Amino acid sequence: MTVSSDCSAIERVETTVKRDKEPVQTSRERQDESEKESRSSGVLNVVVSGLGLFSDGYNAQISECWPSDGHEWYVSLGGWMLIDSRMFWMMIVARGVVGFGAGGEYPVCATSATEAADETANLRKKRGFLVASTTDFAVDLVCRNLFEAHLGLGVAGVVALIVLACFHQDIRGGVWRVSFGIVLVIPVGICFFRLRMIDSKQYRRHAIKSQYPYWLVLKRYWKPMLGTSLAWFCYDFVTYPFGIFSSTIIEQLSPENTTVQNIGYGTVINCFYLPGSLLGGLLMDRIGRKQNMTLGFVVWGIWGSHPIQTVFPLVVVMYGIFMALGEMGPGVSTFLCAAESFPTPLRGHSLGLAAAVGKAGASIGTEVFTPIQDSFSSTYKGQQAVFLIGSAFTIVGGLIAWSLIPGMSRELETEDAKFKAYLEENGYDISSYGDSLCVTRNDIIQ
Repeated sequence: MTVSSDCSAIERVETTVKRDKEPVQTSRERQDESEKESRSSGVLNVVVSGLGLFSDGYNAQISECWPSDGHEWYVSLGGWMLIDSRMFWMMIVARGVVGFGAGGEYPVCATSATEAADETANLRKKRGFLVASTTDFAVDLVCRNLFEAHLGLGVAGVVALIVLACFHQDIRGGVWRVSFGIVLVIPVGICFFRLRMIDSKQYRRHAIKSQYPYWLVLKRYWKPMLGTSLAWFCYDFVTYPFGIFSSTIIEQLSPENTTVQNIGYGTVINCFYLPGSLLGGLLMDRIGRKQNMTLGFVVWGIWGSHPIQTVFPLVVVMYGIFMALGEMGPGVSTFLCAAESFPTPLRGHSLGLAAAVGKAGASIGTEVFTPIQDSFSSTYKGQQAVFLIGSAFTIVGGLIAWSLIPGMSRELETEDAKFKAYLEENGYDISSYGDSLCVTRNDIIQ
């Protein structure tokens, strides 16, 4: 996903010669300049990672799958295939291509954003909000009728309404083709930035390129692996079906609504994800990641156990708050808990595993949602049942988060140092552990 160029010996000599010709800087000036560059680079990497998940969110809403460099190119290719689909089987294949790209994008974006927000002490203090606003919030904003990464979800609903209006509410092939086509600009544009980005300092210092000590890893990190995976499973099991079927539930409660009205109300409900994500980001920096996840799960479950109201506007508001609470707690915390609970060499693998288990929960939850509703004698009882079952899963998720997810240091280097010492103690050859940092002019001056 990211490209880093090796510094040759000639480049280093040239850099040293240039250094000798430059005015001598004071120690304080060099420190200020270095911190400023690190802060700017860190913020840029966080934002670019967030844009990757933004494109995922948009496509998730439009196509009910998770779309997004190698991975962005897969999303772009799948998008073109969707636009040109003339048969149903072709659309299924295209959705698979897009989903393959999106699946690879999850660990890349989340780990990149986490490590980029660890470049300076100032960024580290705000990492919860920065990562929340560029991962979970980004997906929510684009699409939330299907989703989990939110910015994309809300925008997708608005785009669908605008395209429908352009076609005078006449649902035809051009509507979905145009909707899919609009988003292609995002992943193609992101590829340009990705090719110019370098790996984070943490990754270059601690990456393991081969011979992973899987048994040692499992002995030390089985508990956080289990905790982050099961917590993500519980979260996705609830949030995906309730996001995907929001318009369906609205239609059941108000059968006289038109298609445009149902999409509109569903988009309104999904927009509640946005303040929930931002609030969760702020809380993570104040009370901790694990604590915020547990709090969110519990409050989410309590709210969902309330009886469904019969006043339609009140139902929309209460439904929206229900979704916002999910984003405030586990929605934003899943990314950081899965990223910070592991050292840099394992971060991408572990986060990818947790996300994959979460998507299994999303698939299961989506499949059983409608059968559970239909098994009851009335629509009201069926809807009340799915809310109660969802609330039960959130309480279980809270127990898992509190008991299995560890409280970690905010500085990523702390766990990296512990893991490296653990490998040495157990006889692992660390001669190929990490890459030497590329020497820059600032490094030589310092």
